[in-house]
Amino acid sequence: MTATPQNAFLWCIGLMTAYCAVLGWWIMKDTLGILINDRNLMSLSRLQTVAWTIMIFSGLLVFAMQRIHAGHIKYPDPLNIIVDPKLWAVLGISFGSLIGTPMVLNSKKDQAPTDKAIQNASKTLNEDPKEIASNGHGILYSNPSPRDAAISDIFQGDEIGNAAHVDVAKLQMFLFTVALVVAYAYTLYNALAGESPDLTRLPTLSGNTVALLGISHAGYLTSKTVDHTPTQN
Repeated sequence: MTATPQNAFLWCIGLMTAYCAVLGWWIMKDTLGILINDRNLMSLSRLQTVAWTIMIFSGLLVFAMQRIHAGHIKYPDPLNIIVDPKLWAVLGISFGSLIGTPMVLNSKKDQAPTDKAIQNASKTLNEDPKEIASNGHGILYSNPSPRDAAISDIFQGDEIGNAAHVDVAKLQMFLFTVALVVAYAYTLYNALAGESPDLTRLPTLSGNTVALLGISHAGYLTSKTVDHTPTQN
């Protein structure tokens, strides 16, 4: 493969992704372990935070290395790369969901699901009701072990009452995040094309796009405040 800035960018993404996989295997014994939360479920907020982190910092690293390679005369300060505040806002929104999700769900750990809610979940999930009750954190559904985590967790509800159903707010944020990450990766890749690419600043996202991302995350967090599981009085 020819050593071009574009190929370096792809290699950087691959190596950072591999590093995350190794870290997940080392700590959680799962290549996707970095996505597993404290309830032994694959987390959407973790996924989108990791995706944006890998994408943005891969771009920063390649830009910096290319500036260093170009020489001190052309770029006296190779690390002085302009990053638009809207790009930092994207990372901030992602970390906001990562931190906000457990804060919103924390109050639900003190609530006890009704026996009927557990029995209904047992039928739809095809699991032992005793295991559902013992593994659960209040009305929040949990797996007994990290090995039970699955990709499907990303799209399912958080509670015992809706764990067997698709969470539309999660699905929306997943699709929106994937579309934006892929689009930004394509923009970064194209920005590194040609014999003399502009290495002074990272490409940014439009204000409207960042606003839509913020609204999507706000809807995602707000949906978690609604209870989907009947509780004991």
